[in-house]
Amino acid sequence: MAHRFTFFALEEKDFGPTIRWNYDYSTEKQTPMEFGPTLNYRNAERCGDIKYAWEHNRHHHLVELAKAWYLTGVDAYAREIVQQVDSWIDSCPFLYGINWTSPLESAIRVINWCFCLAYLEQGIGTVVDRLFVKKWVASIHEHLTFISRNLSSHSSANNHLIGEASGLFIGAVSCRFPESGRWIPRSRQILEREALLQHWPDGVNKEQALGYQAFVFDFLLLPGLLGRRNAIDFSDAYWSNLERMAEFVHALTDERGDVPQFGDDDEGYVVRLSHESDVCRFRSLVATSAVLFGRGDFAAKARGPDEKTFWLLGRAEAEASQTDRRPGGEAKDFPHGGYYILSGGGARMIFDCGPLGYLSLAAHGHADALSIVLSYKGRPFLVDPGTYAYHTRREWRDYFRGTSAHNTLVLNGEDQSLIGGNFMWSRKARCTLLHRSDRSVRASHDGYSRLRPPALHEREVSFLAEENAFQVKDVVKGTGGHRVEQLYHFAPDCACVEENGGYLITNGGERIRLVPDRQISTRGIHMGETDPIRGWYSPGFDRKSPSPTLRCTLDIAGGAELTTMIYLL
Repeated sequence: MAHRFTFFALEEKDFGPTIRWNYDYSTEKQTPMEFGPTLNYRNAERCGDIKYAWEHNRHHHLVELAKAWYLTGVDAYAREIVQQVDSWIDSCPFLYGINWTSPLESAIRVINWCFCLAYLEQGIGTVVDRLFVKKWVASIHEHLTFISRNLSSHSSANNHLIGEASGLFIGAVSCRFPESGRWIPRSRQILEREALLQHWPDGVNKEQALGYQAFVFDFLLLPGLLGRRNAIDFSDAYWSNLERMAEFVHALTDERGDVPQFGDDDEGYVVRLSHESDVCRFRSLVATSAVLFGRGDFAAKARGPDEKTFWLLGRAEAEASQTDRRPGGEAKDFPHGGYYILSGGGARMIFDCGPLGYLSLAAHGHADALSIVLSYKGRPFLVDPGTYAYHTRREWRDYFRGTSAHNTLVLNGEDQSLIGGNFMWSRKARCTLLHRSDRSVRASHDGYSRLRPPALHEREVSFLAEENAFQVKDVVKGTGGHRVEQLYHFAPDCACVEENGGYLITNGGERIRLVPDRQISTRGIHMGETDPIRGWYSPGFDRKSPSPTLRCTLDIAGGAELTTMIYLL
């Protein structure tokens, strides 16, 4: 109600008495009011940071106000929604400005508007004027027209296409326009096709980015639930795919409800129906899936239903999820997506040997082949440092998705895959699984075959029960000279002390000891450095903090074999 916004790096930012919809509050830049479809929103000089300019235009916050009116009947909440939507429509004429550049952004706004209209339904004609509702619905029609004529295609037919089809379906079903007879079957067909096309058979989203796994899950879930309520159900294959998606998130979720930050993550939400302080989005996904699919194993990991589950599925269903109807077993192998889980001694190590990303651009993938993450007794130790930036801060964008920002091996200071742009790779490393047993995984990638002389990186990770330790064995195959770097990125809360030829790492009272190979010639901890960039962690979009990174280097002539031991103390 006070127009104070918190997202990305903004904390309780005062947006003023009248919200400026064509404005970036982070750079305090007014964006141009030009023909939207041809406006270059990536031009930071003209449009600021487009992520900030778009975020409050998604209107997530209006759903919170609509819920408040639905529960309390306090008319001020409904009037605030009317004021803001009316202001938005007047400030953002059809096809002009930054809010008419992206059909995905239009789709997300439509979905949130439809939730608001549903919660406000009993107030239409009283607290909400019917003439205003006509104006609002007319704007939804403009949104759907824009989306239907600008659906993503070719190399951009990734999560954007699913999100656009989701918005088109939800808007067309909710408002029933004359064109709904075309829009509903078209969007449903796209969702059915892309749900299977954009996910591996083991449930892993082909973007290879866990943030987008959760984002796309909701884009698929919401039309599915709305379709069921309107006799437009989706296929069994569609729902089975959603359950497999949830199984993957369930397997990678740790005791705290967190998952590794594999790939890009811009903290995208479709609609906010619960407070992040109550439950994180990944545990929320598992909680809703526990109810939806009757999975007691999901319910146990989720620690009970959350607010979002209540709003989507109802109190009775949410409470019923606590009954272990389908216990199931937690998967440890996701061979199509390329993720393998090793457990032992109260620790979990996740090994990444999957593809770089989806389609020719692989837009949201990171050069993280054969990287590992490690948690021990619910505490993160080896972490994926995250994303930090998208359209701006190119050097940081390249660092966080580059190989040196991941727990893997770097040759000659080169990335495994070659960056071609902010959301493009010009050459991609390919991983090959070589061996899998209960206690070990071995794989290789060909990203360094382009070097002269060429080289191949092979890595095997194993849990040695007798030593209560993980062993990481790196093999470099090739001829000629190379500079080898091993990187180990620790969580920001970790304290690292060098002792007895290794490093003692402590986090919240839990300890591990990492011992590099004896052949390593130079090693040291880097933290918060900028020239070059080393030792950083990004907990969320546009936020970063120093974190300890161990860098071990060795010059080799020909091949090499390096063994790192990680003891659980």
